[in-house]
Amino acid sequence: MGKSQKVTNMSHPNLYNFFSQLKVQTSSPNDLELWIVEGALMNGTTVNSKKITLTDTLINIYSQKPHVVHYMLAHEFIHYKNGEYLSWKNAFIKLGSLISKHLKGVVLLQEIRASIEGVHLANLTPKEIQDSQITLHFENENSRKQLSYKSVGYPSRVQIIKYAQGNISFTPTVAYDILSDFEKTLNIKLWKKLILKLL
Repeated sequence: MGKSQKVTNMSHPNLYNFFSQLKVQTSSPNDLELWIVEGALMNGTTVNSKKITLTDTLINIYSQKPHVVHYMLAHEFIHYKNGEYLSWKNAFIKLGSLISKHLKGVVLLQEIRASIEGVHLANLTPKEIQDSQITLHFENENSRKQLSYKSVGYPSRVQIIKYAQGNISFTPTVAYDILSDFEKTLNIKLWKKLILKLL
């Protein structure tokens, strides 16, 4: 594609309609824009209060697997709704997670919340939830749980399938369950209440 491109009704009518639908569902401001950017991975980013991006690599599969793109966009909308874009606070959390197990725990909860609530915002079926995560796992060469926990504090694709299919919303029970698994897998102890306050 070469350069970033704004998604409009003329350029990508189906994607634009879905994006507009999510804006209404989440009561997002009218000036929120969706852009396509270059990227080697199938990914999305909530840049700031006015911009969400998806990579061209992801957009390239839209005609074959729209549910994968819908998952990623809805996932980013949940980040957006919770103010988890490139702010100073979230930059601190992301950078701090490289050295702090507790901030990794915050990232873990942010990601599982965006995944659980994102699949339901996108109205994906159980089959689409599974296929979207399998597709992203193989295309992005994602790590298995232990390495994913240790390196960036992200849930694995298998965990996303489990929690997204088994829960209609992110709850304290879900938070404590995945944090307990995080502790057990990495053989660490966390201040769970502190992590929930930082979320």
